[in-house]
Amino acid sequence: MSSNYIVSKYPKLFDHGDFIEVSVGEGWCKLVEDICQIITDRNVYEQRHVVVYQVKPKFGRLRFYCSGITDYEAGVIDLAVRLSGRTCEVCGCIGGVVNLDGYYTARCKLHENDDE
Repeated sequence: MSSNYIVSKYPKLFDHGDFIEVSVGEGWCKLVEDICQIITDRNVYEQRHVVVYQVKPKFGRLRFYCSGITDYEAGVIDLAVRLSGRTCEVCGCIGGVVNLDGYYTARCKLHENDDE
């Protein structure tokens, strides 16, 4: 699964003029997809429209910038952000935040020295 796959699978979240990008490693794609699926399901049920502007790593954790979310969805995003700091961006295995040449990223033991 890739970032492009997520954008194409959830066009109602990303297809607008203010969208910047989804730029996460393969290891975090499942976290992002789960957030998008929950928001999409709730949008249909509650007949609302959430707009996602950007999804990216920052300081070794996921950042999910959007508008129009409920408190429940904010909690889902917060949980995913917390999990991302313990999930390798490369492979999705259990890991932690490491510093690679001044850049903070979440990596498992296998990938903690990779510059991917």
